[in-house]
Amino acid sequence: MAITLRDDEEVIHRSWVSYVILFETFAIFLVGVLLDLVFSGDGAFISIGWLLFIVIDAVKVYLQYRRTRIVLTNQRLLAKYGAFFSEEVAIELDELSSVIVSQGYVGRWFNYGTITINTKSGRYYAISTIYKPAELKAAIK
Repeated sequence: MAITLRDDEEVIHRSWVSYVILFETFAIFLVGVLLDLVFSGDGAFISIGWLLFIVIDAVKVYLQYRRTRIVLTNQRLLAKYGAFFSEEVAIELDELSSVIVSQGYVGRWFNYGTITINTKSGRYYAISTIYKPAELKAAIK
């Protein structure tokens, strides 16, 4: 993510998407193979359909993994996220209202979660599958 910092701005913390999302495509591939084995009688349609689905999902996951970045500076929180449609956000630190971290059981196990950033103007941004979200929240505080 190409970020232009102000002259008096320093990077305090960087975050990115967890590697766990890469397993999504692998899991879908396994489901496709199992379904193909079960329905192998006329499985050509299922195989082509699953292959197309896996390719599209792999592209989505790759783009999400490569394009999602969060940078905390001493003045702003900068975020760029999304796969096919990317959104860029720059929030002044004094405009932040709250930061909420949500982690499920698997998220706590692999240390990833969703970070929700609320602003004083009422906008919120939820970015999922962020690696070490508690560290980001602690850096913001």
